[in-house]
Amino acid sequence: VSISGGGSFKLLKNLSFGLGLSVGLSNAVTSATYIRDSTNYDTLLVNNQIAVTVAVSPHMGLAYQPFSWLSLGGSLHAPQSFVIDTTIGATLPSGTQSGASKSEVHDFIPWRVSIGAQADVMKRRNWGLGVAASAKYAFWSAYQDRHGDSPSVYGADLAWSDTITWAAGIRPRYMDVRGFLDLQYAPSPVPEQVGRSNYVDNDRVGMAVGADLT
Repeated sequence: VSISGGGSFKLLKNLSFGLGLSVGLSNAVTSATYIRDSTNYDTLLVNNQIAVTVAVSPHMGLAYQPFSWLSLGGSLHAPQSFVIDTTIGATLPSGTQSGASKSEVHDFIPWRVSIGAQADVMKRRNWGLGVAASAKYAFWSAYQDRHGDSPSVYGADLAWSDTITWAAGIRPRYMDVRGFLDLQYAPSPVPEQVGRSNYVDNDRVGMAVGADLT
């Protein structure tokens, strides 16, 4: 479960700033086990303690219009993930005790920085045409899998890389109708896979089409 919210503030006539938070949950689990019979786990006794805390991930944006025909923007997103920290303690009938701590990381998303611009290249009384472009840099080299490990621990050739996602499009306008057509290319941070590793991913191409009426 994740909840996001934010607000924007107009600092100057042509400068706006936005700040938001994504609120998620982080879990800590302590599992104490007593193994009465190592050959029959139906006799296993388990005592779990679960604590839930709130995890906050900030994000912010900036919009600037230096000229009437040019708009600039940027955003910064902090990492997000759903983490379960588990401490396991086991006791055998002989009295021997052992334990370990494990961390599970789900839905990891790294730091992301985006910039973009939109410019009016033609502007008439009843119609106009604009162009837009953006780039997003994602720090996927910091990726953590579900065991809380970087893929590089399984070999340097499996390390993920940072990526830049590119997008460009046009903004036609006729009287009170505006439209947009965008194309995007998002390279995969995952290298070619070797053997039975399961980090399988591919580059992606996307398109967005839309319009609005004032």
